[in-house]
Amino acid sequence: INNFKQFNDQHSHACGDAALRHLAGLLRESMHKEDFIARIGGDEFAIICYGTKPEEIADKLVRLAEIIETTLFEFDNKKFSIGIAYGSRKLETNDTPEKLKHDISILMKEHKQSVKSPAKDEKEAQGSWWT
Repeated sequence: INNFKQFNDQHSHACGDAALRHLAGLLRESMHKEDFIARIGGDEFAIICYGTKPEEIADKLVRLAEIIETTLFEFDNKKFSIGIAYGSRKLETNDTPEKLKHDISILMKEHKQSVKSPAKDEKEAQGSWWT
């Protein structure tokens, strides 16, 4: 979740927890049943897509980001949107979890630098391209 620390600081950790639950729910709804989804720390999630061709992943991630960024969630009678950054690569047979997480983290940071869509409340998000 983009700018998650600032979101927590501004809106409360309880609101941040609601954002995480919202994101987890959208991931479950949007991915195939055979895909593996896990929260791997803080505001980071990992998804292993079984049966998805490598050339299809980029489009799948763009669609997923659009769903996440355009689906508001409510907390304490306010509506919020969240933005995400992501990275992906093909899982290799000799990958270790540490190597995979390292590589994806680098790709995610590169994506985050190129596209900033922070978590916002409804008032801040009005007129934005993602609401």
